[in-house]
Amino acid sequence: MQMETLKKIQKFLKKHQNVSMSVFVIFVISGYFFFIFSKNIFHEKGDLKYTEINSKETLEQREITLNKWVYCPDTQEMEVEFDVVNVTYDGIDTYKVTASDRQKRQYATSVVLSSPTMQVIRIKNVEEQEFSELRLALQVDYTGTVSKEMAKFYTNAEKVERVDKIVDYNTIEEYYIAKLNTYIANYQNEINEIQRNISEQEKKQQAADELIQELNLKLNYAAGDEKSSINSQIADVNKQLIELNTKIQQYKTQITEIQKNIADYEAIKNAYAATGND
Repeated sequence: MQMETLKKIQKFLKKHQNVSMSVFVIFVISGYFFFIFSKNIFHEKGDLKYTEINSKETLEQREITLNKWVYCPDTQEMEVEFDVVNVTYDGIDTYKVTASDRQKRQYATSVVLSSPTMQVIRIKNVEEQEFSELRLALQVDYTGTVSKEMAKFYTNAEKVERVDKIVDYNTIEEYYIAKLNTYIANYQNEINEIQRNISEQEKKQQAADELIQELNLKLNYAAGDEKSSINSQIADVNKQLIELNTKIQQYKTQITEIQKNIADYEAIKNAYAATGND
């Protein structure tokens, strides 16, 4: 039966040789174009560029640090925040800003806040279904001409931080206070994580204490080699207890240091708030 089917297929292909060849050629060409353009179709997910938060770029003797890059899908907006240190002290603190994706599409931008030490930029009409990777480029604006040099920062759909709302602030003090609140929240998260680690070590500590109690009970009824073996086990567990206590103290020291940092940031935040109320 299979031989008959095979002969029929061979007969059909021979009879329709031109059709078969056309189908084959179309298949090969389609495969070629799919291979060429598949990177754009699937956005090259494994090769998307991303600039880590706190990364620095140098532009015309200015150090530009990426502080924040968030995306609000509901409003199709991004907000990008930079700290700037201009070591030329030339008083030129404005920048030309351009945003584009891999397909060279340009996105509208607006500078929400521009100061010698901070730049806050909004990128508009960023549709979630369309964007895969976005580049934000800054050039120094020398009043009528811009620097050839360019500082480039990247985000992508996989790694960008998504938010429910982008808050509008009116002054640089409000932006700094918001940034300090973020630092404080991050530090508090660190403390929470360390406290979880302490709880885990304390559980191990309790289990070790219970094991020592049980071994001491067995020791009362042991003799000879068995007694030596139990004493060796007790010594090992006591060694583990010392290590656990050391680790717990180290964690507590870390918490104390972080709490000092939080207190410093709270003091700075209060100073900014007082400045804003003057």
